[in-house]
Amino acid sequence: MTTLCGHIYCLDCATFHFSREQPSCAVCRKPQSLDQMIRLYPDWEDGNTQGCSRSTGEDESVSSSPVSVRSIERAGEEAVDSIKQALAGRQQPQDVFITCNTFVNSVTDRERRHINTKLLGEVSFQLNLLSTKIQDDADRLRRMRSTAQSARANEAHLNQEVQKQKTEVDSLKKEKGRLESRILHQEDRIALLEHQCALSTEDAGRQRVKAGKAVAELEDVRQECEEWKQAAVKAKKKYHVLKNKIEETKRAARRSRAHDASDDLIVI
Repeated sequence: MTTLCGHIYCLDCATFHFSREQPSCAVCRKPQSLDQMIRLYPDWEDGNTQGCSRSTGEDESVSSSPVSVRSIERAGEEAVDSIKQALAGRQQPQDVFITCNTFVNSVTDRERRHINTKLLGEVSFQLNLLSTKIQDDADRLRRMRSTAQSARANEAHLNQEVQKQKTEVDSLKKEKGRLESRILHQEDRIALLEHQCALSTEDAGRQRVKAGKAVAELEDVRQECEEWKQAAVKAKKKYHVLKNKIEETKRAARRSRAHDASDDLIVI
């Protein structure tokens, strides 16, 4: 029996599967009831109900109906094409499995010997290729997962390093802020000292001018003092000369009084 969506079931499977509540196709999940199923071999079913009156040759001719064999081969060709599409990466493997499952379910023991063996070999060959590809993809996926785990571990390590570097950067920024504050403070002190030094330089210049004037005045006073000293020496010499003269005069006067006791005026 076949569904409206084109998927084939044997009578027992169809009766069991589509007799449940809210039945659907096991392949494509489309809603499907048992009443809507289409019998592919109604004549063969009637022959069985009549007590197997037909010969073995007649059963084979009925079971190997060209229409049913062609539809099965078409399903096989679709399976091969679907596998090739999956090998090319243009179709998902699960869709391929559904198509292949449809083909396998459509092949019964009666039709198997009437189907083109090359088609079955091609399906088998393509399935082997797909299996190899899936195995290779699984191995590559395992390697990629291992690489991803290593990358995540490396990323975690790098995140720790980045966090550590961020912490160090924050610490350095704080230290930089403190140093900049100290530099500004030192610059203010330097500016103040430079201002005080300029004032001191100006004051020192004024003091040097005053000191120069004082030195000049001191030199003048020294010269004047020397002049007064020289004048004092001269005056002292004159004083001693005059004193000596007065002493000599006094001595002469005493000698004269000693020789002349008269009251006459002594002319010196």
